Amino acid sequence: MSLIEKLTPEQEALIPVYRQKWRAIAFSTERLDKDKAVEAIKSGYIAIRKQQPKIIFCESPYAGLKLVIQKQLKQRLNTEFYNQLLYQFTNELYGQLTYQLDSQVISQILTVVPSTLNILEDILRVELKIKLQQETNLRSP
Repeated sequence: MSLIEKLTPEQEALIPVYRQKWRAIAFSTERLDKDKAVEAIKSGYIAIRKQQPKIIFCESPYAGLKLVIQKQLKQRLNTEFYNQLLYQFTNELYGQLTYQLDSQVISQILTVVPSTLNILEDILRVELKIKLQQETNLRSP
């Protein structure tokens, strides 16, 4: 592919015509043909093999900017709100689970310990009784 290095006289004569055409397009305040715009955008994204974005039309550049700012603010607030809710929910859930687990463990310990202590007391009594008998038997003449 070769680059154009010089314009022909006919091409040079057309420069003011094209300049006026594109200036009129750039400064036009006519309503946009939305169907043609959507088709042009779709064709462009197909040509560059990218996924087509959601197309939003606004009444003015100011309205478009306002919409973008509102969406970004909403997304940011939603993220912060979600994170705050998640943090609070996690803390509450942790507190409740800790309390329930502590209560269950303590109640199980209290039900198991007395019976275990009774068994240990009985074993100790028997062992002490045996030791005492042995001691007394050893001391008697």
